[in-house]
Amino acid sequence: MRPALLLLLLISTATPLFAQPGADEQLAAQYFQQGDYSKAVLYYERLYKQQPTDYYYEQLLKSQLGVPDLETARKLVRDRMRRNGDDPKLMTDMGHVLELAGENDKAQKEYERALKAMRGDQSSVRSVANAFQALNKLDLALAAYERGQRISSDGMGYLFEIAQLHGLKGDTPKMVSAYMDLLGANESYLQAVQNSLSRQIEFELADARSEVLRTELLRRIQRDPSRAIYAEMLIWMLIQQKDLVAAFTQAKALDKRMDEGGARVMELARIAEANREYGTAFKCYDYVINLGRNDANYFQARTGAVHARYLSLPSRRWMRPIRCPPNSLT
Repeated sequence: MRPALLLLLLISTATPLFAQPGADEQLAAQYFQQGDYSKAVLYYERLYKQQPTDYYYEQLLKSQLGVPDLETARKLVRDRMRRNGDDPKLMTDMGHVLELAGENDKAQKEYERALKAMRGDQSSVRSVANAFQALNKLDLALAAYERGQRISSDGMGYLFEIAQLHGLKGDTPKMVSAYMDLLGANESYLQAVQNSLSRQIEFELADARSEVLRTELLRRIQRDPSRAIYAEMLIWMLIQQKDLVAAFTQAKALDKRMDEGGARVMELARIAEANREYGTAFKCYDYVINLGRNDANYFQARTGAVHARYLSLPSRRWMRPIRCPPNSLT
């Protein structure tokens, strides 16, 4: 029985030791969230010594900067550099510590060194760009992505991020140009670009940014009329502005150019009906009807035209429902 009792005793005394890192991490996170960085440092130092992971390093550095204890933070970054070699992300950390210490020239040199040390792979580029963006250094984040485009095999790989950063800086022309370059390179980004522009531009108000977008789209349509993506973007913009008459004009022109058989115009008709613009809806349906009976959307357009004309009547609430005579749509 003695060996069994001894084993149970060892397990019971060892359990708190194994549980300690979890308790330390919980307390460290709690103190960090409360802004009690002095206490957070004590726990993150212990955790970092036990497991020198990137996460514990970053939390310890943030805690030291929160105290602030800039000299200890500088030593931490130097130690991390010795462990990890020429990691450009660590150079941004060193630059930040130096900047907080008032050594701006040295800090700028570290930032430039980080840009030059970036590798061509996406992980390295995004790591440095994200580090600069976290420090609210948008120009340096842009420089990281632009350099990434030059040194990587995929020169268009960071256009979405570049456009977003221009938007954050309030540079609408460069933002719009970058988004359009992205669509020119990869049309699958259409939804993502539309979602981003919806957050950046108040389409239903008199917004100068929407005029920048309209001008750029018209310029690209004229320059490359064979590319439907820019005309699609213009139609989408006009719909956001609820200028459905202008949207109809553009949709009709694109339908003819791309020989789409009225499908896009039919979709616009449904949007017009939903917005109670029944006159525009009727024009859309009428356009499809005039394409001829061989068109796949012909019968739906005939039905839609009758419905739109009925809805446009001001006294329709007092009228009996219209019943079409047999074979009237054929």
